[in-house]
Parts: sequence; structure tokens; C-alpha cells
Amino acid sequence: RRARALVRQLARLLDEGDGAAIDVLEQSATALAAGLGVAVFEQVTAAAHQFDFETALARLRAGAP
Repeated sequence: RRARALVRQLARLLDEGDGAAIDVLEQSATALAAGLGVAVFEQVTAAAHQFDFETALARLRAGAP
């Protein structure tokens, strides 16, 4: 599934501290929100936009199916 592949890609970028994670969040917002749930997606996005990739990754892992 596309959402699962996006979550894996996003997790890798966040783990590496790569700012491209924000691009993935923005470009794939609909698919990620559908795959993660809106609340988790919003938490991950908020943390990433503050460049708190560690928290974003933790929220992603906690909420990912």
C-alpha cells in the first residue's frame, strides 16, 4: 500500500533528521492522513514543522498501523 510505503519513507527521513520529511508530509498529506488518521498526522506534522524530528518520529511510530 502507498500509505505504508510513505510512512516507512517518512520514518527514515525523520530518523536521519532530513528536512525532506517536511516535503513528504506536505506533498502526501491526504494519503498520510488517511493511513495514520488525522490526529496522528497532525501531531507528526506539527512536530516536524518545529524541526523536532525525534518527537515526530515517536508520534509516527506510536500511531502507525
